[in-house]
Amino acid sequence: LATHTLTVPTEALGHIAPTTVYPWSSAMEMAQSVRDLGALVGREAPAEDLAKQLEAQLAVPPPSDGPKVLLALAMGGETDGQVWYIKRNSLHGQALHAAGAQNAVFEDVDGAPAMPIEELLKVDPDLVIVIASREGVSAEEIAALTAPFERITALRATQTGRLGALSGGALFSEGPAILDLVTALRSEITRLQAVGR
Repeated sequence: LATHTLTVPTEALGHIAPTTVYPWSSAMEMAQSVRDLGALVGREAPAEDLAKQLEAQLAVPPPSDGPKVLLALAMGGETDGQVWYIKRNSLHGQALHAAGAQNAVFEDVDGAPAMPIEELLKVDPDLVIVIASREGVSAEEIAALTAPFERITALRATQTGRLGALSGGALFSEGPAILDLVTALRSEITRLQAVGR
């Protein structure tokens, strides 16, 4: 069993044993995979409960009145003039919708989601939340994640002080722990929206 990502050597695994690849790029795909796995191991009822929970919490449209949030990645984007971000047509993009926000980049993106600073200024999100995968970072390190955006003074989110950051390995989960990301995002969005009020 494997999730379908570019980093999983599914062909090599297939030489060792029969391998089934499950796509987990959306809430509906994840829920169906959970049901399939539950049937495979004889745990249909708990699998169905989890699948319904995933569908109910993640498979929701973006809220029409939610803030426009750029969910930016902390790694690899600031030094080369590119900002890497979470695209809306992804599992983590659905988590942002479930947290009550619209993705500031409001169209589906094929391939790696990155934009130059000039494009970021056109997008001009209400909030920017930077996410990093490191565990156990200090408050100072969390604050430093937003530093590249603080230097872009033309951004509305910078001008209003609505730059936030979250860190932790679970934030990048492609499993049911992604529901923890929804909770963390909802809390950070609420905190940032209260800034300046």
